[in-house]
Amino acid sequence: MRRVLFLIGLGTLGLGIYKFYLRQVEILEDFDWRITNMKVLSLMPILKLQMTFNITNKSELTATIEGYDIDILVNGRKVSSIRSADISKELKGFGGTTEFNFLADVQYSDLGLGTGQFKQLLSGVLDDVKNSTITLRGHVDIKRGFISLPKYPVDIVYKLEEFGL
Repeated sequence: MRRVLFLIGLGTLGLGIYKFYLRQVEILEDFDWRITNMKVLSLMPILKLQMTFNITNKSELTATIEGYDIDILVNGRKVSSIRSADISKELKGFGGTTEFNFLADVQYSDLGLGTGQFKQLLSGVLDDVKNSTITLRGHVDIKRGFISLPKYPVDIVYKLEEFGL
């Protein structure tokens, strides 16, 4: 009889731990991403931008970003990509906010400079700054212990007016 009760208790404990981690994974997937700063580092020979993000992790667990692959789009047109496969940036748990910097290199040819498309992109932005958008779309690889969220999707859209432009 003791053996049966022990096994039932052990099974219940295992189920409780399993449910706890499933809930933490669900919460871990719920991040708040905010761009807090954007700086132009250089204009020539390529446009270099530094973007500072604040990532709020609502889970009780700390996690680690192990890599990312994000495209930057202006009004739906891809202008740059940000990639890293070998980083290790810890995200604080319990609603903690972690600051994260991305460096983006934008080739002027990607903007369509010299092909006539730059004028179209620039005039679209200048004609309607209020409704022009910057989109960050891609994925990040997040890991916590044995819990892994490979290719966790990122899709963030900002209006240019939010940056005071």
